[in-house]
Amino acid sequence: MTIFLSDISRLKKDIISESNVLGWLDCGTSCLEKRACVAFNFKEKAKENEINCQLTHNADLKFERASGEDSGWTFYETAGERMFGCDEEYECLDGEKMIWDSKKPLECKCRKSSYMGHLCEKCK
Repeated sequence: MTIFLSDISRLKKDIISESNVLGWLDCGTSCLEKRACVAFNFKEKAKENEINCQLTHNADLKFERASGEDSGWTFYETAGERMFGCDEEYECLDGEKMIWDSKKPLECKCRKSSYMGHLCEKCK
């Protein structure tokens, strides 16, 4: 994992999931286990049961410096070998090919002429 930005605000869009974890390593591991996750946002000093881990499919986000309760987040971009489960929730539909790029949101290449959309979920 590499630190991308520190002392930023929580993510407001492109969030795959949010949870409360013990540390940044747990948050990073959760990201590596999700095919669509390319980066994560972690808050070290969160209150008990407060969300402190956000997974995202987009590493090219715009951030603002945070203040008060919304500060203290650190954004990490994933690097290294990826692990994928059999029950992935972000799969391309109709057997289409997933395009993975850490600088762009997840997308599917809809090769069949009758499908379109982010996950090839719409008929033309």
